[in-house]
Amino acid sequence: MTAAVVGFGSRPPTRGEQSAQELRADDGSLTPTEIAGHLREIAAWMQAFAEKTARRARAIETQYGHHFRTASLIYGEYYTPYLDYLAAPKKITAANSVRRNALALAAVYDRVARKPPRGRRPDLAQCYEHKDTPRLLAALGDRDPGARLQAVRFLGRLQATGAVDPLLGLLDDPAAAEEAARALGRIGDARAVDPLIGFVRRNPDLKEAATAVVALGELGDPRAVGFLLECLDERRNRGLIGNLAAHALAKIGDPRAVAPMREVLARRRAETAESDVGKRLRDLDCRLIEEAINTLTGARDS
Repeated sequence: MTAAVVGFGSRPPTRGEQSAQELRADDGSLTPTEIAGHLREIAAWMQAFAEKTARRARAIETQYGHHFRTASLIYGEYYTPYLDYLAAPKKITAANSVRRNALALAAVYDRVARKPPRGRRPDLAQCYEHKDTPRLLAALGDRDPGARLQAVRFLGRLQATGAVDPLLGLLDDPAAAEEAARALGRIGDARAVDPLIGFVRRNPDLKEAATAVVALGELGDPRAVGFLLECLDERRNRGLIGNLAAHALAKIGDPRAVAPMREVLARRRAETAESDVGKRLRDLDCRLIEEAINTLTGARDS
């Protein structure tokens, strides 16, 4: 919807740009209320864009208007302002059109958000809007993998403790494991600690393992500290597991991890890098571990 305006002139406001990007990238995780909010941000962006373009056109008219009306040929310093001046009406018309459409669509999504979910296969975003956990749990068994992933995301956002056991079962599903681990971290139920540890042990090189390490930090359970300390010096998964383990340990906030983390930091600093890239990676690892240690010692001191 915004493509006709995005290419014009000056850079749009950041919030409107982000809203447009999030709508384009939506994988089914946005709810009707969130979509309506993004559309209103886009409408505000377009209004600001139209007003800025009009001000620019008036300024050009004041500065160059006489020259434009009397010159037989526009060139040199006048050429770019002249093109901006000519394009301004179309830009303003396009922006106002997008604004009206965005507001109209926002009103539609507001109505959708108010409607309760219905039918054997209800809209899962509506289920989330109405906190209809039973329907979302039922969707975990849907044959459509996209619907299953959408249900996993919404259950995580609802922090539905009743979803913990089925989500743990989805850790064995390659298509859903990453979203299931992320949702378990959001829910924060301690029952997920041991299964997530087991998942990372079995699959240390998968990108889903990195998400599981982050989830362990979100759970904040001290039982994960020993395992995360093992991961801290782990160079598999391109070193990502070790870096994320440092963040997870800082998140858990157990000061008993400080001494082992300092030992790992000392070992990493003493390593000899075989290349410039290796040196940069080593320095990055050290910085991340040091930041985590600082977080932990700060928490301990306070």
